[in-house]
Amino acid sequence: MKHKIFSLILLMIVLVLAGCKEQPIVQAPAGFHIIKAPIERTPFTVPIDWITIDIVDEIVEEIDSEPIKHVDEKVVYLTFDDGPSKQTEQILQILADYDAKATFFYLVPNMIEFPDKVREVAMNHTIGHHGVSHNKEIIYRSASSVVEEMMEGQDYLYELTGISSNLIRAPFGSSPYMVPEYKQAVRDAGFILWDWTIDSRDWQYRDGRYIDEVITQYEKLSSDKPVVILLHEHIETVEHLPTLLNYFAQKGYTFRSLNESLPAYVNPY
Repeated sequence: MKHKIFSLILLMIVLVLAGCKEQPIVQAPAGFHIIKAPIERTPFTVPIDWITIDIVDEIVEEIDSEPIKHVDEKVVYLTFDDGPSKQTEQILQILADYDAKATFFYLVPNMIEFPDKVREVAMNHTIGHHGVSHNKEIIYRSASSVVEEMMEGQDYLYELTGISSNLIRAPFGSSPYMVPEYKQAVRDAGFILWDWTIDSRDWQYRDGRYIDEVITQYEKLSSDKPVVILLHEHIETVEHLPTLLNYFAQKGYTFRSLNESLPAYVNPY
């Protein structure tokens, strides 16, 4: 795109210079001389139907189609799914030690079991919705079933905290279950769907290997994507969480919560 903009600027310069050219010099016949009159300059205008308008349209269209860049500074978005849990308190303490903010995607049954932890998390962090059943056979029966589970979480969070959150994460991620019809349905309901760009696989390893998995995926991550890490409230995840925070802190990253003003990231596949 940059070379097209340069071409447009160059074309405009040429057109301006063309309009400023002086009248050609006329040689006087032998024995005569020419009295110079003030040079007249003919105003130069570009006809509206010139191809330059097509060039402008093409460039504007390309600028509009440029993907939104998420990464303007070094920020990590830690996200914890499936809570709250017995580990929530310890997670909050570790985050506080690093002055870190995070986002928690909660299931309704766990919010019912640990209402005090929901209120505590809401004081300093962001809470989003992860549904009710966490069962793909139930939540993904239809577009309305997805919306209904997320709305139930939204209503209960408001009842506990007075906070209304529109952030959601689909159980097991948006692919392949959140088909276009389902994605449109949650958008129409006002929800903002978030996936992740790094899957720690702490749900699989259940030990410190998830740190290596995060680092490997981070090193391969495209620079135009946000660093959004999927984690869970497992005992093993909590045990090694300081190591993860140290790694990114030493690289100059800060840890922030997702918010509704950010351009949401959804996996394209």
